[in-house]
Amino acid sequence: MQRVTLKALTIENFKSYKAPITIEFPCKPGLRLLTGRNDVTPRLGANGAGKTSLFDALCFLLFGVSARGVRASELVTWGEKRSTVKGEFLIDDTTISIERTSNPNRILINDRASEQADVERLFNRTRLRFMHSEVFGQKTNLFADLSVPERGALLDEVLDLTLWLRLSERANVKHAEQEKILVNVERDLAAFNARLSVLEDLDSLKTQAISFEEERGRKLDELIQRLAETEAALTTAQAAEWDYDKALLDVPADEVTQHMLNEAQILCANNTSMRAQLLKELQTLQKSHDFYTNNVTCPTCGQAITEQLRSRHARTAVKEIEEIETEITANRTAEDKLKTQAATLQQKFQESRRLRETQIQERARLTAEVSAHTRALQTLEAEIDKVGSQTNNPFLAEIEKREAEAGETKKQIQHKLANKRQAQGLALQYDYWRQAFKRVRLFLVKRILLELEVETANAINALGLIGWSVKYTTEIENKSGTIKPGIHIQVQSPSGEGSWESWSGGEEQRLRICIALGIGALIQRMSGIAFGFEVWDEPSSWLSSEGVEDLMACLKSRAEMMNKAIWSIDHRGPVFSGFSEEWTVVKSDQGSRIEITNRSES
Repeated sequence: MQRVTLKALTIENFKSYKAPITIEFPCKPGLRLLTGRNDVTPRLGANGAGKTSLFDALCFLLFGVSARGVRASELVTWGEKRSTVKGEFLIDDTTISIERTSNPNRILINDRASEQADVERLFNRTRLRFMHSEVFGQKTNLFADLSVPERGALLDEVLDLTLWLRLSERANVKHAEQEKILVNVERDLAAFNARLSVLEDLDSLKTQAISFEEERGRKLDELIQRLAETEAALTTAQAAEWDYDKALLDVPADEVTQHMLNEAQILCANNTSMRAQLLKELQTLQKSHDFYTNNVTCPTCGQAITEQLRSRHARTAVKEIEEIETEITANRTAEDKLKTQAATLQQKFQESRRLRETQIQERARLTAEVSAHTRALQTLEAEIDKVGSQTNNPFLAEIEKREAEAGETKKQIQHKLANKRQAQGLALQYDYWRQAFKRVRLFLVKRILLELEVETANAINALGLIGWSVKYTTEIENKSGTIKPGIHIQVQSPSGEGSWESWSGGEEQRLRICIALGIGALIQRMSGIAFGFEVWDEPSSWLSSEGVEDLMACLKSRAEMMNKAIWSIDHRGPVFSGFSEEWTVVKSDQGSRIEITNRSES
């Protein structure tokens, strides 16, 4: 078993320890008293001097909090920004230095930055183990003070019994996984069986296969009939088309009619132009006639117009006017005849054009009909080829596909059944082990409780509880008959039996210390590391003077037998003559310091 020795602590700005102070710890075994003197407030006596703070500094160094779990930020000396604690240890013959500062929280092991886990691995101590094996702090719960679940948690940590709980939980998880696998397998089997039932139901598909062949034959017959009808319609349309082509060739050309109409229109225009000329000549003659009739002298030359000249001109003008009027009448008659002829020709031309347009339209319709019948014929021929080439019955293919899938589904069902058997077997195994690991843990707890009873019994006699015994049980029956699991403490005295809380304050304190001594010895033995020091803060509370004497004698004997330096912190000063040293924490305005007196050679 490895041995840890505390050689020295250097404390700065930690609670009442202001200026840097180094305290060297003795390597010799023995029981030491740690008391105090408050020179800042003398009325307080030993209170507030810094007794508890000395080992709070050790707890802070190792775990970052005080013995009572106070955080680092609240441990700094008032008015200062950060505290520093440095410790020097021997692990067997190896020197280890540890330094911790607050704000920021930093750990150095042999001047190398480290983590809290490194400290715990170095000493194989968590704070919980340390507070139940090395430093028994003031106002902290000892093992007996813990609740039933807390006692179990401490034993789980001391014995690493959480391993069995973790194994049980892992087996429980594995069992749950197998149960889940079984649920999934059952679900898959139900799905596969349902699918197999569907795949093996082929009656509907067979009926559909027969119907498909019948429908294919019917459709082919229908297409052939439609093809024949379309061919007949195409032939009829082509014949009509040929007839219209012949009719269009037989229709007289209307170019002659158009030519005659154009000539008639030209003659009408010429006739109109000639009549206009005749009317112009008529106006000229009329003006000449009027001139000679209405004037006696020539307005131009001023000569007199004789009657003979007027009469000759009148006769000539009248004759010419009559001739022109006759021509105008003849011209009008001829124009009316030409217009009638042009109208007749125009009507004949329009009728001819309408007939030709009608024939052209009908011919175009027939051409479109022929094209449509031709396309329909091509479509029908393609459909007939498609239906005729459709030799693969999709329902027969589906039947073959389902039969193949049914075979594959049967294989999957067999595979799932194998998985089910495997999962059932594993579930049974894990179900066994999740209970078995708990039973292993319970067995180990019971065995360690028997060892704890032996350790406690050694302390009971030393503390004057003659005829007393302490029993630890993993379950207890209450008055209603209900079994309460957990770590329970039962005390047997010469006068009766009950839980440890049933006794008086002094008796209860002795029992608390006995049980604490037992659990402390158990922790050290199970961890494989023994510390060369032990601290009891105000252990004599509620004890009579005889009880204090018994306790100190017990601790002295323990220090000598286990080769330990044990400190008893007590504000009342020397209450026992067997202390090897008396340490006094003196608090002044400069902070707390240590004075060591009353050294013995033992």
